[in-house]
Amino acid sequence: MSTSVSSPSFVGRRDEMERITTAEASARVGRGALVLVAGEAGVGKTRLVDEAVRRTRDAGGLVLVGACVDLAGAGVPFAPIRDALRGLLAGLPPEGLEALIGQSRAELIYALLDLGSATLPERVGLGSDSSGPRFAEACLDLFGRLAVERPLLVVVEDIHWADRSTLDLLSYLARSRLEVRFVVLATFRSDELHRRHALQPFLAEMARTRTTERLDLRRFDRAELEEQLQGILGGPVETGVIDRVQARSDGNPFYAEEVLLVDTTGEELPAALRDVLLTRVATVSQPTQELLRIASVAGTQVPVPILVGVTRREEADLEPMLREAIERHLLVPREIAGEASIAFRHALVQEAVYAELLPGERVRLHAAYAEAMGTADRSAKRSGHGHAAQIARHWLAAHDLPRALVASMVAATTAIGMHAFTEALAEYERVLELWDQVPNPEQQTGFDRIAVLESAARAASESVPPRAAILIAEAIRLAGEASDPTRLGLLKERLGRYAWTAGDELTAIDACREAVRLVPREPPTAARARVLASLGQILMITAQFDEARVVCEEAVAVARATGAAEIECHALDSLGVTSVYLGDLAGGLAELREAGEIAQRIGSIDETARVQANRIDVLANSGRLAEAVEATIEAVAFTEEHGLTRVVGVLDLAEGALALFRLGRWPEARQMLSRAGQYDLAGTPQIFRDQRLMLLDVAEGRHDVAVARLPKARQLIARVVEAQLIAPLAEAAAELDLWQGRPADARREIGAALGHLAPGSSISRLGPLFALGLRAEAELAATARARKREATVAEGRAVADRLLAEITQMRWMARDRLPNFEGQADAWWSICVAEYARVGGGSDPKLWDAAADAFDAISMPYPRAYARMRAAEAILATSRSRSAAASRLQEAHEVATQLGAEPLRGEIAGVATRARIDLVDSAAEVPAGMGRGDAVRDAILLDGDPIGLTSREREVLTLVAAGRTNREIAERLFITEGTAGTHVSNILGKLGVRGRTEAAAVAHRLALLPEYHDP
Repeated sequence: MSTSVSSPSFVGRRDEMERITTAEASARVGRGALVLVAGEAGVGKTRLVDEAVRRTRDAGGLVLVGACVDLAGAGVPFAPIRDALRGLLAGLPPEGLEALIGQSRAELIYALLDLGSATLPERVGLGSDSSGPRFAEACLDLFGRLAVERPLLVVVEDIHWADRSTLDLLSYLARSRLEVRFVVLATFRSDELHRRHALQPFLAEMARTRTTERLDLRRFDRAELEEQLQGILGGPVETGVIDRVQARSDGNPFYAEEVLLVDTTGEELPAALRDVLLTRVATVSQPTQELLRIASVAGTQVPVPILVGVTRREEADLEPMLREAIERHLLVPREIAGEASIAFRHALVQEAVYAELLPGERVRLHAAYAEAMGTADRSAKRSGHGHAAQIARHWLAAHDLPRALVASMVAATTAIGMHAFTEALAEYERVLELWDQVPNPEQQTGFDRIAVLESAARAASESVPPRAAILIAEAIRLAGEASDPTRLGLLKERLGRYAWTAGDELTAIDACREAVRLVPREPPTAARARVLASLGQILMITAQFDEARVVCEEAVAVARATGAAEIECHALDSLGVTSVYLGDLAGGLAELREAGEIAQRIGSIDETARVQANRIDVLANSGRLAEAVEATIEAVAFTEEHGLTRVVGVLDLAEGALALFRLGRWPEARQMLSRAGQYDLAGTPQIFRDQRLMLLDVAEGRHDVAVARLPKARQLIARVVEAQLIAPLAEAAAELDLWQGRPADARREIGAALGHLAPGSSISRLGPLFALGLRAEAELAATARARKREATVAEGRAVADRLLAEITQMRWMARDRLPNFEGQADAWWSICVAEYARVGGGSDPKLWDAAADAFDAISMPYPRAYARMRAAEAILATSRSRSAAASRLQEAHEVATQLGAEPLRGEIAGVATRARIDLVDSAAEVPAGMGRGDAVRDAILLDGDPIGLTSREREVLTLVAAGRTNREIAERLFITEGTAGTHVSNILGKLGVRGRTEAAAVAHRLALLPEYHDP
């Protein structure tokens, strides 16, 4: 027999524990209570009581514990009270008890407990009818006196087995009008109580007393169950394990322990547990047991009309049996989609009953269910993936493979229509498993195997991305044998998309080029437009923008010529992004807008989501970071609504989080990434999420976490070439190396990344790498000069020359051809120039101030704070004004503190300490929209804004309401004074007011502002 293992930590039940604690606190001032803890077997009543006992004892209290025993109705009077008092009184001499409660009551208690003494028992008349009430009074008096000295908790377990005398005693204690300074905690199994159970009158009576509180313990929800399993296993638990344990245990903690043991060891359900589950089944009549056996074949629940069809009996004939099973807590009534249904109270009961069926019974009943459900389906009473999947399951269990194949295909296509991609993939996989076991599967399903594989890959792309590439590769193998170049080309196009999602860009590029080669150029076809659109997309993604524009323009033209609106939309979307990165921001946004309009017109959810994702990308990388955040909120809401969050939605969240990181709104960035972490990720979505987390971890000083993420992150980008997947990891890894004193490693990291990236990659992605690369060279040069290694200095200068030349070229290109990237180019170039001066041994405060001002202009506080620190350092090195250095250090320290940038804050503090400059701690002064705990942004991220204010405008409005000037707003939000003024003007217009005072009044009246305490 297997032994279950319990979680060493107490899980959940916080509300219940708080109510028990409150009851004990009330008892200490004379308002004691009876607390009834109700719950089914295994739900955790004893664990709750044990925790309450532990806390009471830890607080110095006294605990008396007794339990009722199941003696088939022949209970021993006062059995639990006897148990509770025996331990207390066994070591107490009679005179000690007499001193507490007097001689007569002491005699009574000793007699009823059979503890006796040479002098007391013979004076007690136990046959008297008044002994029960007298005993209750004696107990009340004893408990009250014990509670004077210290808190008292009396525990009575399993009162569903209690004798009448015990229930009378509990009733007496609950209804006492005297001052009561103790708590009685009594437990009972709610699933043991049928209508005529002896406990029912007692519970009804107690419900009418003000001194009784009832706690009904529910089963664990998923989060609590995960916490329980983590406690048992001592670490994180795989999602699949949690899913399986939840499905079989229904959140019952005891059952979960047993199921986990089975899940981790591969054993069957323990025989002892199965016997326990079947014991209650054996208490009902034979007809009801037979009905339970039939119902178990349906699973955990079944609509009553289906049960009627399977049993071939009238519903009225089933009602007595259903009522008995419900009263015995074996079944529970449900209403599903307006239809009467019944469900097993516990999934494990259903499992145990089903296990008792003979093999022949199972086959016969599964076939009967499939027939009954198919008939209901044909009569249009039911539809949907769940119903179709159940029919397929029943035919499979009935060993009717042809019907199982057809039903699985129906279930798969139904699931696709509902965007239930995980379920669809499971059905398609079943179809593929059955394919070779059924004669003429093409004729049976209406599809060939290639089409099934293609559909399965489509479902996998939205649920298990790596699986999509495997499935489509098998389809390509079969299609190659069929010698249809257009079909093969379209499958190659799918491989390109799925390989990219799986993080294999090299395969994606090759597959898309092969697809264009395979599909004929003439005559123009939708297939030709599709493969061109996909090639254009992968070229755009990998920053091959000149070729991407040519291919996308051809794709748009062919799509329009063939009336393929969805493909036109897709190609136009990629063309819009390409235009932005080639310098035409207005034109690119217009093309994206047109693509979005087409997607809306044709009702394409996928293309609408893609347009939204690309809009986030171009806004963020063009420096319009706040707009990118707002676009993220809108896009994620759309993907969640339409079931696309696992891939597209995660990419949106990751890009939005990066924008927030650049803006210095780090808690919000982590919040977005935590939303992405709700899913089991793989491939590109995992790369996006994990790299952004690493940037945050490094900047915040969580270096151990970042180091732990690094090996997996490197593995994931082994076959990618695009900047948005390589640059963030290189940035995080290089900065980590620098903070940990390894500039040589940072040099290698930056060199490898820049060597992989295409020349057309944007400044927003490459700028941080150039800056970190030159920072590493400055650190290496300083060390080499100190050690008089001139050759090493010269080597570093050559690397620095090359880095500065490359970013200078990018800056001039931005000024000449890419005006939308000019602000970012100036900022990153400025900090690179300042670092380059350090490489030569002379740090110039003017260069650092220029860099800080440039980052201020584009609302990036993190590099701005770093630049201010270096400016102060340079001032101190040249013995200039200490006050000038102090002001810069103070500014940098405030920003680093507000961001939570612990490594930078520590570096700044070190400079100040060495210079004997005192820094003022400004941790409390965190402006809205930045730093820790921003209530405004939390609300916006969750709830949106009915007035139409952007997030930045909400931040500005908060400060306007606090009486801040434009200059003060600019300083608090790290924006220019002119930008602050523009925001204020926009706010006044949106609120329809003429002045700041009126705006503040309207904002307060409409509850647009959080509680704000102006420092």
